[in-house]
This record gives sequence, C-alpha cells and structure tokens, in this order.
Amino acid sequence: MISSKWSNDFPEFFQKLEFLKAKLEDFKNQHQNQTVAIACSGGVDSMFLAHFVQTYIPNLNFLCIIIDHSLQKNSCHTAHQTKETLGFCGIDSVILTWKHEEIQTGIEEKARNARYKLITDFCKSNQINHVLVAHHVDDKIETFFMNSMRGTGLQGLISMREYFVRHKINFFRPMLSLLEKSQIVKYMTTNNLKWIEDETNKNINFTRNNIRQMLCINSVQKNGILNTIQTLENALNDFDIAFKNKLDANWNVVGHTIQVNLKFLQALTTTEFRMCIIKIMDHFEIMHEVRQKSIYFFQEWLENPRGKYQISHIAFQRSEQNIVAFKINR
Repeated sequence: MISSKWSNDFPEFFQKLEFLKAKLEDFKNQHQNQTVAIACSGGVDSMFLAHFVQTYIPNLNFLCIIIDHSLQKNSCHTAHQTKETLGFCGIDSVILTWKHEEIQTGIEEKARNARYKLITDFCKSNQINHVLVAHHVDDKIETFFMNSMRGTGLQGLISMREYFVRHKINFFRPMLSLLEKSQIVKYMTTNNLKWIEDETNKNINFTRNNIRQMLCINSVQKNGILNTIQTLENALNDFDIAFKNKLDANWNVVGHTIQVNLKFLQALTTTEFRMCIIKIMDHFEIMHEVRQKSIYFFQEWLENPRGKYQISHIAFQRSEQNIVAFKINR
C-alpha cells in the first residue's frame, strides 16, 4: 500500500502512484516467473523506478542493468557507485561497459545505440525478454520538440511509445505519460533516497539539454502536448494498418535481403516512403533516425538508380524491377 502521506498532501500525485502500481502489477501478472531487467543510469528517474518496483511490486524477479559509457573520466566510479546504492536497497545489478575509440561526432546517437545493443545482448544471453525503462512525461515532450526541429516526420513527432521492441527484446516505459520529473524528484527527496546527477545534463551543446532549459511549461500545458501526441499516434496507427496491407503485396524477403517493387516505391507519398524505409530498418534491427533530407535524396536516386544508395547500415541497389535492400558492415 502506498503511503497515506501522499494521499493527504498530494492527492493527484497519489492517484498517479496508484495507477503506476496497478500498471506494474498487471505487467508482473503477465510475465509470471520471468526475470525482468530495469535500465538504470543511477539518475533520479531510473533510481525511482527501481525503488518503486522493489517496494510496491513484490515477487517481481528483476535486476538492474547499469551502462558505463566510458565517455567521462569518472564513468566507472559512477557505475560502481550506482551498483553500491542499489545493493544497499537489496537490488541486484550488473555493469556493462561500452568499449570504443574516441568519439568526435554524434555522441548522443552512438551512445544510445550502444546502450540498447549492450542491454539487448545481455538479455538474450540471460533469457530476459522484457526491460523496464524510466522515461517520463518530460522526456516525451522534450523528444517531441527535438524531433520537430530535426524534421523527422510523423513517426518522430510521436516521439516515444510506451511499448517498443529493440533487437527482439521488449521494452516497457510505465511512467511515460504518467509522471513528471518534478514529481519523481519529490518522491525521492521525501523518502531520502539517493541518486547521481549526471554532469552532462547541464551541457547545452547537447540538443536535449538545450531544449530542456528553454522549455518552461506547466502541467496543464504538458497535458495539452501529450494529447496532441496521442492524436498523432492514433492517426499513425490507422495509417500503419492500411499501409501494411499495401506494402505486403510489394515486399519480399529473399535470404538476407528485402526486395521492394521499384514502381511501387516511386509512386509512394513522402509519408508512405518514410514508413517503408523505417520498416526496412526495423527488419534489419537498425536504429537510425530517418530524416526528411534522407528521404528527398533517396527519392531523387530512385528516378535514376545507378550504383548504391545508403542509409546508415542499409544499402539499396537496383535489381531488374526491384530495389534490393541489404545490411552492410562498416
């Protein structure tokens, strides 16, 4: 039972905590006797989720996965400090380290891709099928604005989904449209719980941090934005169902390649074309942000498809009446 002090002093927050508890209990009931992972950075959000699950969802067998990105001098110390704090709360955890050369550009995207790859590889090796992630309302809204600036289209405007799959592992964000950052901090401070502040969160050279500092909106305005995102998501789901039937008639998986009818591709609208590319990326388990610029260049190439066209780790080339997509290593 969640403490009555929340009910007396913060009734709206209490209701959200009760709803989160119910969501996680449903999740537990659906995955009885399965080990679940929680992605834990040591920050306030993931430490809240780990503590909440430990306190209010008994008999859910879980462990935390901590990623040492090796991007800061003290990253190893931070990872072990997080592991120690979790251990003090009786929570098992494991540290996975990203080994890499010095990174000059695209740090955020490369770190995110590496993080998911480390987590999913560990899960596959340990028979774990589900990972809980501590993204919340503010994360969703920040991503909405960040993707708007990047021109990522309808898929990007939806920004984050509660359920998603990466590398055949299921991810669940139970707090995504429920709790705000300020509420999470309130819970942690009231319960005298520890967390680690990431120094890079103050670096405005990172797009997300820049947007976070610019945004100054209240809860009512946040709910308005969430409603807009939900409307877009509903529209995309309807579109996705209709387009899937259309795509299936012009799409074939042959060995390690995907063959798509050339005339079909050339006749697609920009939105349909983007959806097709995203589905190809998903098939090959490639995480890449498909921007509007890439779509325009690809459509130009389709008018005269000589040589290869490449997006991230996927190459496209002409084969008789089809465009053949295949994964490459680089």
